[in-house]
This record gives sequence, C-alpha cells and structure tokens, in this order.
Amino acid sequence: TDFASRVGVGALSGGIAAYISCPAEVAVVRMSNDSTLPVNERRNYKGVVDTAQRIIKEEGVSAFWRGSTPFVQRAMMVGVFQVATL
Repeated sequence: TDFASRVGVGALSGGIAAYISCPAEVAVVRMSNDSTLPVNERRNYKGVVDTAQRIIKEEGVSAFWRGSTPFVQRAMMVGVFQVATL
C-alpha cells in the first residue's frame, strides 16, 4: 500500500481507539488524582466502576468525552507514526 493510505488508516484507527477508551481514561485519571486533592475536596472513589457511576450520576455521560479532542488528536498522530512508518 502507499504511504498516504497508511497515514489515513493510522490516523483513523488511533482516533477511534482513543475515542472509545475515553470513559475508561477519564475514570482512571479522576480516581488517581483524587488522592492528591485536599481532604475536604476529595470524592473518595471506591474503584473505577464507582468512579464511572458517580461521573454519570453527577455530571452526565457526556462528561466522559469533555475535553477529549487533544487526547484523540494525539492518538491519531501516534497511530500515523506507528502504521505509516513500518
């Protein structure tokens, strides 16, 4: 295949993978960062599932993708360089 098609496939696959994984990424990052907050601001998540459930309840499902554009764009670039430079 030609270089341009590999670039396209790499960008598309990387972007789709990042978009699909956004909810898990958001839950893990929030749970990890919770312990670094001051005690009175902590949410005291019990695990990833608890974190995801509380995000849905308190902020709505769309919160999982809020601010996801840079994450998706980065994954697209990673995909390009992994696929197109083989």
